[in-house]
Amino acid sequence: MVTAGSDVSDNSFGGTATSSGTGFLSQADKNSDRVVSGRKVVAAMFALGIVATAFLWTYWKLRLMPFMPMQEALAAAFPNSSPRVDNVQAKGSKAEVLRVVMRSEFDPTEDSDITGEKIDAVMVRTRDIARDHVVLSEYEILALHLYLPVKEQQLFQKTFFRDLDTWRELDVSDVMADEISSDVRKNRLKI
Repeated sequence: MVTAGSDVSDNSFGGTATSSGTGFLSQADKNSDRVVSGRKVVAAMFALGIVATAFLWTYWKLRLMPFMPMQEALAAAFPNSSPRVDNVQAKGSKAEVLRVVMRSEFDPTEDSDITGEKIDAVMVRTRDIARDHVVLSEYEILALHLYLPVKEQQLFQKTFFRDLDTWRELDVSDVMADEISSDVRKNRLKI
């Protein structure tokens, strides 16, 4: 906005100069060029924060809360394990998987009889806790992912799969058999 008695001209740099010689526009001139006011930006930021919080709360309530009693029981049975429990579906398969992720006191990647016995003990204890807190008939596979953080850049981790009906140890190829067979079929069709 230009006040009466002042000349306004465009300078060679694309800006606007006033005849008063100061080179600055008044506050009214600056406000007329704004597209969005600061109040609207702040209100939009608050709205985004509220929507994100509501989304996370809903996800937590619907997806993770059913496993909270089991998670707390695992934390009591295995101190400092930071357990996380979730329901997942094996890729390319209809099999429902009860996935448990825990920090381990031992290296799960070590190939020894003692480590194997420790892993079996953790698997059996995890299954027993799951039996008390979850309806196991809804799941076909128990996936236990153990990890041991040694240094900041090093992490020993391994996932173990067991069939909940037969308690047979499963290989990753068994869990994702449908996905693997469909990939083989696709590759045969391409050849």
